[in-house]
This record gives sequence, C-alpha cells and structure tokens, in this order.
Amino acid sequence: MIKYYLNHLKNFVFIVLITGLIFSCTPHKKLIYLQNKSKSLSEKDTVSIPQKMNYRIKPNDNLYIKIVSLDPKSMDYSTSQVSSYGGNESYTFLTGYSVNDSGYIQLPIAGDINVGSLTVLEAKEKIQKAIGQYIINSTVVVKLLNFRISVLGDIQRPGTFYVYDNSINIFQAIALAGDLGPYGNSRKVKLIRVTDKGPEITALNLTDKKILYSDKYYLAPNDIIYIEPNTAAKTAGFARVPWELFISAITATLSIITTTLLVLKY
Repeated sequence: MIKYYLNHLKNFVFIVLITGLIFSCTPHKKLIYLQNKSKSLSEKDTVSIPQKMNYRIKPNDNLYIKIVSLDPKSMDYSTSQVSSYGGNESYTFLTGYSVNDSGYIQLPIAGDINVGSLTVLEAKEKIQKAIGQYIINSTVVVKLLNFRISVLGDIQRPGTFYVYDNSINIFQAIALAGDLGPYGNSRKVKLIRVTDKGPEITALNLTDKKILYSDKYYLAPNDIIYIEPNTAAKTAGFARVPWELFISAITATLSIITTTLLVLKY
C-alpha cells in the first residue's frame, strides 16, 4: 500500500514540476530582441539603420541658447544674458527661450528670430548669423530643452525621461526605464506620436530585427512608448522565476515526502 501511494505521489510531483516549468517563465524566443525572422536575411547581413530624425522646431518648443565670444567686451552679453544649461528641468524651462505661436524667439540685442520649422542645426546657423552682426568671433550653441519621452506599461521604471542629445532610439529609451518588467511583452509595444494630423499609434515588435529599418526606430520629442503585459502569464500569476530555485524546492519536497513514507513503512 505504501509503495502504491509513493508511486502516485511521484507522478503527482512530476506533473506539478512540468506544469510549473511550462507556465512559470516566458518562452526564450519571446525574450530575445532583434531576432532574424526573415529567411532572406542572414546573421552576417549589414542592416541599414534609418538616419536620425531631423526634428523641426515647433511653436511652444523651448530652446537652450548659449553664446560664447573671445571678445572681452562681449563676455557680459555672452554669459549673463543667455540661459545657463543645468540639470534641473524646471530651471532650464524658465531660463530657456520659448518659441511663440509664429515660430519666433526673442534674443537680447539681436531681436526676434524666426526658427519655426527649422532643424536645431539650421536654427543654430541662423542665430549664429544674426548674432555675428553684434558680437565678434562668437560661437552659438543651441539645444532642444523639451526633448522628453515617456515609457509606460510593464516596465521596470516607468516615467518621463529628458533627452540631452539630438536623438535617441527606442532601445535606448527602454534602457533608461530599466528594461521590460516580468510580464512585459516585447512583441507588443505601442509607440504613440503626436503629428500635425493628430495622435499616431504604431505597433512594434522588439524581437524582430526589421525594427532597425523602421522610421520609428529613432524617437521624436514627446513620444510615448507603451509596453503591453503578457496577459496569459499575468492571468496565470507566474513571472520569470529562477529555474534553480523552483527545481530545488520541488526536489527537496519530493525527497522529504519519500523519506517520511519509507520511515512509516518500517
């Protein structure tokens, strides 16, 4: 009789172990980014990544503008009259130059300059030309202060992140947010972008290498990335648990029960 129950117990524990292994972890293929899913491509193929987005300045954008000159007479204007670029977002917003509804910014001495619909580089060149009429040997630095992206959904650190560069790609944005959460579905990612025609939603698959060709690979200011949860795993209540811990616990339990039954037998 003891042997009969022992055999059934072993079968039961074996079924529980297999079931746990099936549902406890996200399949390996769903975790790997940039898989080669196209038969026409090989792992050695060179991927042509799209050029970085040439964002064009819009009304209500906020620009950091710094003017430096080797002319001692111009230093007061070049340093004290121009915004200082610091790490505090509220400070940089208050001291930056806002683009009005007509696309103009207002600089001391140089006056109103139209930068609407220009890239940051084009705006820099235009401001440089205007400032050059008043300040000798000047150098102009222009940055977009309101370049921020938001990452939401099943992510380790959801939130809004400021970008202190002219570009950022989707993988860099996810890295800023600490990578996907335990239920994050890398095959179901939504990119929400506000265009002149209204909000635009694009479905992305981070496991497919084709995303490197996409025009959504590089992000635009105010883009929102939403990581959908893996509903099947979340409903079952399983996350990416450690394999070793799970197997060790089952093995230890089986060993204890087997030993107990053998002791009772004798």
